[in-house]
Amino acid sequence: MKKIWLLYLAGTLVLGASEHMTVSRNGDNIQLQSPFPGGYTLLRNFSARGPNKQFNFSFASLTKKDMKPFIIKRSGDDACPWNLNSTYIGADHGDSIASAVIFTEPHGLTEKDCGSEWTDSKGKKFYVLKIEKPTIFWVLSENHSKDKDIWKFIRPKAGDTLTHADGRVLKDFKVQYRQLYSPIRILSRKYLADGKPL
Repeated sequence: MKKIWLLYLAGTLVLGASEHMTVSRNGDNIQLQSPFPGGYTLLRNFSARGPNKQFNFSFASLTKKDMKPFIIKRSGDDACPWNLNSTYIGADHGDSIASAVIFTEPHGLTEKDCGSEWTDSKGKKFYVLKIEKPTIFWVLSENHSKDKDIWKFIRPKAGDTLTHADGRVLKDFKVQYRQLYSPIRILSRKYLADGKPL
């Protein structure tokens, strides 16, 4: 790990000293090329194809003429999200407030049930968000926060029941968290090199 860090740092120093860099773009894929000691070229790759369409680091590699690039650093999750109300949103993250209700047998719900209200054995309300598959659907609880500026959602409890107003009852399920995408919306994006569109 130390060797990779030193290589990356050296590439940054050379870039600053030589002030020579080439930027190329193919759709949402961007590559920066700059000289590196030993006759190498340092390639740094980025993309804007994350789950929130965010700009993200991909990997860095070294290459020479007639030589296949070899990777010296991978960056799979380096875009920085926000932490709001104890949950990460943005970057590679959705809002992890949704719950997947998981059954071993088909639950019988359809897209028409999205938005429907279900209550657990204590009267707490949950609303169907999504039908993931015949044995899994997503719910979101009502907001339990007493502060108008902060939300607080809960999850159904495995082993409990969920009851609809029409009399349907669901039981014998497990619960997992799910992330809601996209919690943020990128309204515009510009690619510039030396102040000019790329």
